[in-house]
Amino acid sequence: MWMRWRQRFKSHWFYWHTGHKWIAIFSMLASTLILWLSLGMVAGFSLAGIILAVLLDAVGFWLALVYLLFLRPYLPELSGLKGSVDVLMIKELVLPMLIGFFSNRMSSFIVAKIGGYSFESNGSTQKKQRGATGARYTPIQLKSP
Repeated sequence: MWMRWRQRFKSHWFYWHTGHKWIAIFSMLASTLILWLSLGMVAGFSLAGIILAVLLDAVGFWLALVYLLFLRPYLPELSGLKGSVDVLMIKELVLPMLIGFFSNRMSSFIVAKIGGYSFESNGSTQKKQRGATGARYTPIQLKSP
């Protein structure tokens, strides 16, 4: 179950680096539009936090978790502004990144599905092409003189 979800709900950066640039671009645009309509227009979040959430994707998700779990008690005290810095961090960075992580995955999946990307051939054929060593390339055989 977990592997099936992981295989289908990839980041837009996966599609970018595997050569499916149109899927990546349209999924980033779709995710930005979804986040802007839901967070920007309805809840008043800033566009900068939304764009960061789309661009950082998984890194932003982990940074948001690190802030919530480890840095939140210490960062506002170090700045001397306590409550206002915490509200700024939560509203402008942490929430868009947490929500953006799932929005990015869903929009990438939907755009890839509409674009005709084959999810089934992705995992099984790559393992067959790698060979016995698991390497993605075939090593060059050097001829001895």
